[in-house]
Amino acid sequence: MGTPLFPKQNVAALEALSRKLGQDPFLVQAGGGNTSLKDDGTLWIKASGKWMIRAGEEEMFLPVPLDEVHACIDRSVDYTEEQRTVSGAVLRPSVETTMHAVLPQRVVIHVHSVNTLVWAVQPEGPEHLRKLLDGLRWE
Repeated sequence: MGTPLFPKQNVAALEALSRKLGQDPFLVQAGGGNTSLKDDGTLWIKASGKWMIRAGEEEMFLPVPLDEVHACIDRSVDYTEEQRTVSGAVLRPSVETTMHAVLPQRVVIHVHSVNTLVWAVQPEGPEHLRKLLDGLRWE
């Protein structure tokens, strides 16, 4: 196992991954989808309304304290704390912050794949997906 990356390097890696995903229109359309990274009690998550393809060019990843998100969950409210970036822009974490926080994975990638969306709206979509995903808990 290698040496852990410092948070700044971790966020730079998240930006690079997000930018690469954002370049694929079959995975990400406009500002849809989201990426996040859990690092030492902090959830780094894309700001609402930001486009992944612009990661690294624009400020868009916000540090959200995981304990605050979990406290919001306990109170049945969404975490919506706005933050002011280094440049002075005011950004709000993704509306999907809670989902990213509760998933156990360190890195969460959430995209709106065109192929998945097409199957989702087809009348025979669920049956086709049932065959493809046989053995997995997905329904």
